[in-house]
Amino acid sequence: MKCPICEGPATLIEPEKPDQKAVHCDRCGEYRVSAEAADTLPKLTPHRRLQALRYAETLAPPGRRPFVAGLG
Repeated sequence: MKCPICEGPATLIEPEKPDQKAVHCDRCGEYRVSAEAADTLPKLTPHRRLQALRYAETLAPPGRRPFVAGLG
């Protein structure tokens, strides 16, 4: 599959919840994406996608995957 953030090669991993995707990318790391964000990310510029991931990383509790949620 293609990474929703950098568009490089990525793999889906087991998500924590059924309405999310969990992604492993060698460049971006492991993170979770909501269904809404998965629809919105392709419409954003590469810079905005990376900003969304970096923001999710700042909010993630220690030991948890960052969660990219709604991007309205």
